[in-house]
Parts: sequence; structure tokens; C-alpha cells
Amino acid sequence: MSREDGGTGKARPPGRSRALPETILPVRRRAARHIQIKPAPARIRAVNPQVTLIGGFLLIVVIGTVLLALPFASETGEFTPLVDALFTSTSATGTVGLVVVDTATHWSPAGEAVILILMQVGGLGFMAGAIVLFLALGRRVSIHQRRVFQESLALRQIGGLPGLARRLLIYTLVIEGVGAALLYLEFSNDPSIGSTAAWWSAVFHAVSAFTGSGFDLMGDFTSLSGQATRPLVLLTMMFMIIPGDLGFMVVLDALRARRFRKLATETKIVLSLNFALWPIAALGFLMLEFSNELTLGAFSVPHRVMNAVFHAVTVRNAGFSTVPFAEVGTLALMFLMTFMIIGAASASMGGGIKVNTVGALLAAMRAGLLGRPNAEAFGRTIPNDRIYVGITLLMLYIGWIFIAAPIMFALHAVSTDFIPSLFDTISALGPIGLSTGMPRELNEAGKVFMSVLMFVGRLGPLTVALALLRRSARRSLRRYPECELKIG
Repeated sequence: MSREDGGTGKARPPGRSRALPETILPVRRRAARHIQIKPAPARIRAVNPQVTLIGGFLLIVVIGTVLLALPFASETGEFTPLVDALFTSTSATGTVGLVVVDTATHWSPAGEAVILILMQVGGLGFMAGAIVLFLALGRRVSIHQRRVFQESLALRQIGGLPGLARRLLIYTLVIEGVGAALLYLEFSNDPSIGSTAAWWSAVFHAVSAFTGSGFDLMGDFTSLSGQATRPLVLLTMMFMIIPGDLGFMVVLDALRARRFRKLATETKIVLSLNFALWPIAALGFLMLEFSNELTLGAFSVPHRVMNAVFHAVTVRNAGFSTVPFAEVGTLALMFLMTFMIIGAASASMGGGIKVNTVGALLAAMRAGLLGRPNAEAFGRTIPNDRIYVGITLLMLYIGWIFIAAPIMFALHAVSTDFIPSLFDTISALGPIGLSTGMPRELNEAGKVFMSVLMFVGRLGPLTVALALLRRSARRSLRRYPECELKIG
């Protein structure tokens, strides 16, 4: 018996390999014709999706900075200082809302349009817009482009992403369109806005609310203070902020299931925590500022309640305000910082450590208190790697605050109180947009540093989480012996 017969005693025909039979090869060629995914070139395939996300947003920030610095973007027709243009572009792209120049008076209509586009691209995600554009042009979407879109929405799979991008675009346009129409009905009757500018103001604020950007056209750095006693305006803004806060995937799952027991576990966690956090934030802010004549105390009791509810929604995402936060008490600022750190849901328009992370950590804490080996929520076990990532995100976020807050305080020479600096630092990392007025008092170095904070706040936690999730999926073949370690 020779080696050529493979040990069967039968001679193999010449030229026949020991690999797969030839009959399988035509089937594979036929199946390949039905694959719609365009293979990515080798040099693109090697690029990490997180690098593409960061590079894409950085490119948008740079383009926005150049456009906003040009004379056509300012009301006076003069060049805007590059640092101010950089700060505004980063704030708009990062959906933060912190400003160093008044949006309504400094920027021309063209400059406001640039800011609106930056808010839309930053909130929707540049990769979603790119995929929709490719589909409109009849181009195929490569595997790498699908992976980047998957990273931006924190998805586990890349199947059906073009259709998902279309639904995301339709979802965005419908909410913003309905919100703009409702705001127009209110703004057209507002003498301070004027009927001719009502439509543009309605569209601008609709995009700003849904993306959680917090930019406004009310003037004099007052945000929505002039609308504090108009419940319909506040309710409309909340109607647009909340879907952006929950995230497209959560809203889509809720619309499909329609019953709580049929929802995905992640959707249940997000909705449950949000419906707990909103009333807690509203009640706490109402109690702490109820008698402050410079904030909620200036309104009647019904309007105090309405404005407290509004700030409970906006404090974790949008950053709009109806009271001057420079006059908010220290205890109230410290109370609101907790909600700013928590932020919105994963793959939403907001930032923070995410409601999903808080849910996972609470489940792990509950398991520890009850002596259970696994974290559980709604009858499902949360994988340990998600707990590890949640702890890592929390520690990284707190570490950023510990590093950034003293630097911001040092660059903010006007203030002698650390709490407002800490509040604005967390707002930039949020990214939230509520402010005690600190950005306008920063020097150039301070503005650049806060721009970095806003950029990190918009992309840092998300990209770190996705990178850790990818690494955690690679199981190590090594396992060290267990050790004794005292905890607590």
C-alpha cells in the first residue's frame, strides 16, 4: 500500500487533490454571485473601525472649524477666531451645546446652517449618512463600512445594516419634522422671534433637541429661559429629546413588541431605569431649587413643576435650560452631576457612561448582595464580560473627571469656586451642554482643552467599550491559579 492511495487500497486519479471534491466548487461559485457585500481591499480591512469613527468625526470637526472661521459664517462678515470656531464645531459635532459666542447674534444664517448640519451629522452618525448616500448612488457597501456602522450603533451583527440605516434616517426625519411643525405653531405667535424667522428657528431647535445638541437661537446665552412659562414649547422639546435619549434600537424594539414582557432585556433595562431616573431628577431639582428666587422660585408652582420635569429630561442629554445655571445652588449642581454622568442609553444621541452600563452594574451589585454567582436582570443572565466593561468604563470616566476638573479650574482664572468648574467639566465630558457660564471665561488654552474633552466625551467611552468587547471575545488559552484576595 503506497501513500498515494490514502490507505484505502485504491489508486487516486492523477491530478485529484486531497482537498474538497470538485463537485462542491461550482456550488460555491454560484453562491458567491448572490453575495451583496463588496469585499474590502486588504489595506482598508486592516483599519480598525474605532480608528475610522474617530478619524471621521475629527475630519468633520476640522471641516466645520474652517467653514465657521470664514467671514460668510459670522453676522459681521469678519473672520471668527480659529479657537472659537474650533470650540463651536466640536460642540456641535459632539452634540454638546457649550458655546463661547452667542449662537443667535454672532453667526449669520449661513453659519447657523453649518452648525445645524454639524449637529445632524454628529447626532445621526456620519457612517449612517454615508451608507444611505452610497445606497442612493447605487454603490455597494463594503464589509469595512458595515463594520464601522455596526460599531457606531453598538450592534452585534452586520446583517441588514443598509435597511437599518434607511429606517434610522426615516425615524430621524419624522421626529424632527413633527417637532419642527409643532414648534413653528408656537414660535410664529412669539413676538420675540417673529413670524418670518419662526420656521428657521423651529427647524433649528428641532434638530438641536432630537440630537441632544442644546444649541439655541434665543440670544444672550439665555437658552430657553424665555420659553419657561410656555408648557407646549417645553413638552414639544421633551417629545424630541426623549427618543434621542432612548436610542433608535430601543424605540424600534418597543414599537415592534408593544408589550413589556415581549421586549428585549436591554430595552427593559433602558426603559425601567429611565422611568426611575426622570422622576427622581425632577423631584430632587424641584425640592432643592423650589425657593430659589433666581431659578425655579421665580415661577408659579405649576410652572416650577413643569420646569423641574423639563430639566430632569434635559440634564442627561440635551443641555437646554430655562433657568440660569450660574444661579443654581451648589447642592443642586452636585445633585445633577450624578445624572449627567449616567447620561443616555447606548447607541443613542447622548453620552455619559450610559444607562445600560448602570443597569449592568446594579445587577452585579444585586448579585453580590444576594450571594449569587451571576448578574441577572428580567430573567436573563448578563455576561461577565459586560460587567467588566461596565466597571472599566466607570473607572475611566471617573479618571477623566479627576484629571480634567483640576486643569479646567486652573484655566478658569475668574472663578474661585471649584463646583462650577467641576459641573462644566462633567457637562463637556457628558456631553450634556448645561453650563454655569464657564466656557465664555476661558482663555485660548482652556477653550482648546475643553474642545478635547467634548471630543473625548462624544467618542471616547463608546470606542473604548467596543474595543474592550472585541478583545473580551477572544478567549485566552491561559488560566492562572486562583489567589486569595481580601475585598471590603
